[in-house]
Amino acid sequence: MKTVIAITLAALAAGCGSAPAAATRPPVAGVQVTQARAVHAVALRAGVSGGRAYARAVWWGGVPACYGLTPVRVARHGTTITVDLREGSIVPPGTACIELAMRKTVRVSLGALEPGSYLVVAGGRTARLRV
Repeated sequence: MKTVIAITLAALAAGCGSAPAAATRPPVAGVQVTQARAVHAVALRAGVSGGRAYARAVWWGGVPACYGLTPVRVARHGTTITVDLREGSIVPPGTACIELAMRKTVRVSLGALEPGSYLVVAGGRTARLRV
């Protein structure tokens, strides 16, 4: 019983506080993401680097051994750029996965944009981008 309590307390301590966001990549080719749900971002930043625009989103998601980000889709409608972020299971149904939240981040290329002002929308957050 003491071992169970010690493991539980260690797991809770690992998930507490403000941790640096783990970089997230789409799953390896051939890995199927199932039950994907929209990511609710806790932060969104957009900028320009090397002449190309990017968006960086931060959210709380599942552990990388069990959960992965689907390929990110970017759509542009006028001056609004929508980034579709979805995370889902990458393990077979019935696989035991620890239920801990991890702070994750992903940087998405928005490509080369014409000079101007844009609104970037991702995971329920918005960010202004000036090119």
